[in-house]
Amino acid sequence: MLSFTVEIVCAILLLRFADQTRKKHRIWTLSLLGFFCGVCMLIRINDGVLLMCSVLLIECFSLPSRTWRIGALLAMPVLAALTILVVILALGESPSDWWVYSIRSAAAIKGGSSRLWTYPFRLPLGTLRELTRDWRFLVLTAYTLLVGLIAFLLADIKRKFSRCRQWLLIAGTLFLGIPLWRNFVHGNAGRVLVAFTVLAIYLSTFAIASRLYSVFRGRCADSWNPAELIILIPLGQLVSISLSAARWYPNTYPSAALFLILAPAALPWLVGSKQRRAVCYTWTAMLTLSIGIDKLRSPFDWFNYRARSVDAPRTWFQNPAFGPMLIENAQLNLFEPVCSAVNAHPFAERELLSLPFTFPNYFCNIPPWHGYTQTFYDTSSRATIMKLVQELKTAPPEWIVYQRQLDVLSRNEEAFNGGHALPHRELDVVIMQNLFTGHWSFILLPAPPHDTSCWFLIHTKQ
Repeated sequence: MLSFTVEIVCAILLLRFADQTRKKHRIWTLSLLGFFCGVCMLIRINDGVLLMCSVLLIECFSLPSRTWRIGALLAMPVLAALTILVVILALGESPSDWWVYSIRSAAAIKGGSSRLWTYPFRLPLGTLRELTRDWRFLVLTAYTLLVGLIAFLLADIKRKFSRCRQWLLIAGTLFLGIPLWRNFVHGNAGRVLVAFTVLAIYLSTFAIASRLYSVFRGRCADSWNPAELIILIPLGQLVSISLSAARWYPNTYPSAALFLILAPAALPWLVGSKQRRAVCYTWTAMLTLSIGIDKLRSPFDWFNYRARSVDAPRTWFQNPAFGPMLIENAQLNLFEPVCSAVNAHPFAERELLSLPFTFPNYFCNIPPWHGYTQTFYDTSSRATIMKLVQELKTAPPEWIVYQRQLDVLSRNEEAFNGGHALPHRELDVVIMQNLFTGHWSFILLPAPPHDTSCWFLIHTKQ
């Protein structure tokens, strides 16, 4: 995600900030940090707010005087707010609308602020459950620990390991990994490493908090380094992801990778020895290998939306509106019948509502009906869905593409609504009643591979 890139830039600026002594350089760095925090808030509000909190806390312990600290605490939020305001106004939007739809309504859709803040505390427990949910994950966990142990042993050149023994250890480790190769291909090895790193980030945070408390009590002040607080950035990423997913989320790769990269520099008391750095770098290499292979196999995977492997059959399609595009055959077979049916009418009379996302509208170059650009379960409010239900009852559009995925709906109800029904249930009832009673006609569209949902092309006019 783009927000993770911004956070990496901020981490680099903070590492450089610790060595800066000239006033001019510090001011420029603080200004850049404020600007990037504002950009991050525009991209993803959770990430931006947590990044701002992390940066301000780090600066409070890094800046040399109280004047600098007060200046940073006042200036950075102002710079971030100005960045947000300039971008919003440049896009012709209203700051009040941004506040309502990006913050206030978004929190309510995710279950309300009272429940939101419990999600980060559930993440470690969910991570432990992930590591023990399957015997294959237990085997992978043992193998990951073994690889870390081998890296630890080989890193100490003072140990009396002959060159032959070192190569035997490496060869034996790789040989043991051959039966697990399929788990690397399917990304399971990466998920185990991510789970390890999630736990390491939380444990490191508790350790840093303990050290900080000791500094306030007048202990270990000489060994304290404010750069240790930079670990708050990957922690903020994890908290942000948990706020969005309400549970353990397997694709926290950026947080894990950033922690493994930052830990040797930021936590010398924890990862300072050659052996421990070797474990960090070895696990980083394993994570890179697993992610790289998994992304070649499945570049994108979210609920029922999955991009096929890079070598899957694709077609050069000449789109009348957007020109030539390389598209998966399954996606072309899904959307072409929609365009053929709807485009039979004059452009001004074309009405197409796509639920929950407007993929067919984009592909067929048809504006979303009444501005419904998305109606997904955890990103659309109750008021929006109930308004849509009433419109479908009274004056529906001529064409509807409905992706019915009750399993995904149930998972979102469990995660964000305490297991209670979301308003999308009523939307589903209205649509299916009209289909079963014959008021609306429909055809089933061919769903892509691995898509467990049903795609309906619905004609509401008789």
